[in-house]
Amino acid sequence: MSLFQAVVIALGYAFARSAACAGLGNQVLSQPLFAGAFAGLVIGQPVAGAALGGVLNLASLAISTSQKPLPPSADVGLIGYVGVPLLLISGIKTGSVAGLGLLAALAGFGLILTFVRGLFNTVLVHWVDVAVERSSPVTVMKVALVASQGWLFVTTFFPVVALLRLDIQSLIVLQPPANLSSILIFVEQALAAFGLALLLKDVVRGSGLAYFALGWLLTGLAREVVTASFSVLAVGACVAVIHTYIARRRAIDEQSTHIRESAGPGSATPEIPAAMLNRAWLTWLFTADALGNFERFKNLAFGMAMAPLGERLYPSPEPRRLYMVRNLRLLETEPVIGAATIGAALAAERIMYSAPAAVSVDELGSARTALMTIGAALGDPMMRIILSINVAIGAALANQDNFLGPVLFGGLQGTLIWALSYASFNLGYAQARTHYGAARLADWLSAGMFALSRIGAFAIGMLIVRLAPLHFDGATSVRMDDALIPLASTLDQIAPNLLAMMVVAGLAWVMARRNR
Repeated sequence: MSLFQAVVIALGYAFARSAACAGLGNQVLSQPLFAGAFAGLVIGQPVAGAALGGVLNLASLAISTSQKPLPPSADVGLIGYVGVPLLLISGIKTGSVAGLGLLAALAGFGLILTFVRGLFNTVLVHWVDVAVERSSPVTVMKVALVASQGWLFVTTFFPVVALLRLDIQSLIVLQPPANLSSILIFVEQALAAFGLALLLKDVVRGSGLAYFALGWLLTGLAREVVTASFSVLAVGACVAVIHTYIARRRAIDEQSTHIRESAGPGSATPEIPAAMLNRAWLTWLFTADALGNFERFKNLAFGMAMAPLGERLYPSPEPRRLYMVRNLRLLETEPVIGAATIGAALAAERIMYSAPAAVSVDELGSARTALMTIGAALGDPMMRIILSINVAIGAALANQDNFLGPVLFGGLQGTLIWALSYASFNLGYAQARTHYGAARLADWLSAGMFALSRIGAFAIGMLIVRLAPLHFDGATSVRMDDALIPLASTLDQIAPNLLAMMVVAGLAWVMARRNR
């Protein structure tokens, strides 16, 4: 492969991973069907690239829906942008020893590249925490975006050029060792545990601790965490509703009346211009997949979407700082359907400004945790189904030597992503605004926030299993005299994912003690 061809393909890969791809990176541009067609076009074999990419795309989707899905750091984009052109040029079949070795090597390299990008963004999160206290949030978030995208270009363009210039046997020989991949995944999970501990410390109070433990137990017992997440969350929501409407109804009614009387008229509720709403949606759409980190996941994208409203509502430095602090907490949801969480958060902040005594910051954080998890529980399976159908259609056409396959796939998938994201965002904003106002007027605001805060606590327990399972290698053991006790299996026999629960709860306890 020539240097010029390698540079063009690397630019395509860098664009697919950047914030410039309009939210189409993970679900369109990085899918092997589309990436393989692009790489094939560059080397003069567009139809063959599309056909091979389609086969590899269907295989990756099958793995991602199996009992042992791809790790969060898996990068299928390298399969299309690097694997497809190298296989086409060499003539090696994907099912051969060399072909399988190449795919394994690319999986290892993809994990490392994703790790260095995510680790940089994790450090960037802490810089943002400090910087928003000293400067304009909008300015800080713009600087963070430039820094993140600059590092992303360095860790996408140059490595892919280097990989494309090597032959398959060299890539197989140079592939990262398996134990390195295990270490990197464990570090990601440990950072996620720290982020969850921060969230747990801030939002879980009283009976919320029981909901937190229940969410962890039910999710840990589920055979397949991703597909069972909606059912598990529905159980927690039902328990929270029962708790709210039966066990606590009288107390909540009295508390609601007290809050409504003490809140007073507050400030006039400001209208959010349509241009600002659209800007927030587009900011989320463009950055949700490009600014991810291991500790608080999509919080930088969320902070960028929320920052302009904060500067509009709070011109004074201290209120504006507090606004940004609560909007830079952990946020992890499916980007398309989960856009409803951003719309709802904007509506809640708008009304909270006019009646600050009606809802506490912790209740607002718990409600957002509940909404983001609902968005993930609904959005993950829905978008996976849509992606599988469109990939199947595109791959079938490509397999018939029809280059229309990847084009049709990109058009259908991209249109659906934009339409569903826009509809979800506006639905979240409209529903939160309507129900918040109606609940406050009918004296049910406190009851609703109580239910949402308990669902939020339940959701944090779920997220421990989904985001920070903290599994040691099976060979990890503890020696006691002459006995050798396997640590991982022993802890899992007591309770599934017990180690993760202990780490998150312990970190939250330590941080709470330090704050006191």
